[in-house]
Amino acid sequence: MSLPLVPVVFADANVLYNSALRDILIELALADIIALRWSPVVLDELCRTLVRTRADYDEAKAMRLVAAMTAALPAALVIPPDVVPIIAGLPDPDDAHVLAAANHGECDVLLTFNLRHFPAEVVAQLAAPITVTHPDAFLVQLLTTQAAAVLPILEAVREHLTRPPMAIPAYTASLERAGLKQTAELLRYLLPS
Repeated sequence: MSLPLVPVVFADANVLYNSALRDILIELALADIIALRWSPVVLDELCRTLVRTRADYDEAKAMRLVAAMTAALPAALVIPPDVVPIIAGLPDPDDAHVLAAANHGECDVLLTFNLRHFPAEVVAQLAAPITVTHPDAFLVQLLTTQAAAVLPILEAVREHLTRPPMAIPAYTASLERAGLKQTAELLRYLLPS
């Protein structure tokens, strides 16, 4: 996968769930390494999932998180047309809004942990090409093609973690638990211990 200089990246709700990955993507967007996009439906799904699965989140805390995200990146919000087109062949028709929003936002990349939910032959039906990518593969590509710009951002994200503070081994272990195994392995090599 070859990326444009500043790829426009749509984040599925499952990508925004983990705070470590969410923080990395937001910081990459703030540094203009990527242009991050999400939709109101994705943010609503993120809120509902956090409240349902995390004891430390209630509705108010989840809403504050989304408000902080949208305040940090107001241009990230993509509001597709009210009527989501029927996209034949999706394993889960509820995922049509993700493709519709990514398409409407003129995204180059759709980041999701659920690759099988977006078969290549279905994505190819869209007017513009969108590459569906696992966040681990995406971060590894950024680290290998733009290490000088990306590595300091990942290190800054790690240094901002204060409850608890995370040394590099603990941080890379947390990334691995978040489904970013290759990114964690690469960071173990690139970050000074």
